Amino acid sequence: MTDQKKMDRKLRRAQAKERRKRQVGISKRMTPIVMILVVIVALIFLNINSLTHALNRKSYERVTATVVEKTTDPFAMLIPMATVSYVYDGNEYNESQYFITQPLFGISREVGTEHTVYVNTQAPNHFLFKEPFFVNWLNWLLILMGGVFGYIWIKRMKQLRQNHKEKKSRRANHE
Repeated sequence: MTDQKKMDRKLRRAQAKERRKRQVGISKRMTPIVMILVVIVALIFLNINSLTHALNRKSYERVTATVVEKTTDPFAMLIPMATVSYVYDGNEYNESQYFITQPLFGISREVGTEHTVYVNTQAPNHFLFKEPFFVNWLNWLLILMGGVFGYIWIKRMKQLRQNHKEKKSRRANHE
């Protein structure tokens, strides 16, 4: 084999290796999309009370409630709970709620603490805490992660478009 043929073969191998490096496969395209969806699901889970209130705004009325008792769940006694008292339509209501994500929103479960809550007008014995979205540091982190995954996805889509254009131009040159 001549030196020229060897050089051509090495060049073709190097070019093929470079093309494989630049290829963006389906998994590389879908990974950021899946991660963005995971971030969205996490945001929905963390902010379910706010989302419920936003989607059913007419069904809730704003009142002030006071924490009257600080307890734990009756089964495993591991999950913090708080009993909250509020007055709606002249009637006093007490409801115990799990207190898992509320501290992330700056909501205290100390006895005597007053909070703004949204009472369900059809079922006044149920309420939602007012949870300010931007107070929760985890929401900020999830938004940042969503932005990073969005950037990665856009970058990969640009690479895919560039690869497609290069492939078209190579085909046009061979014809």
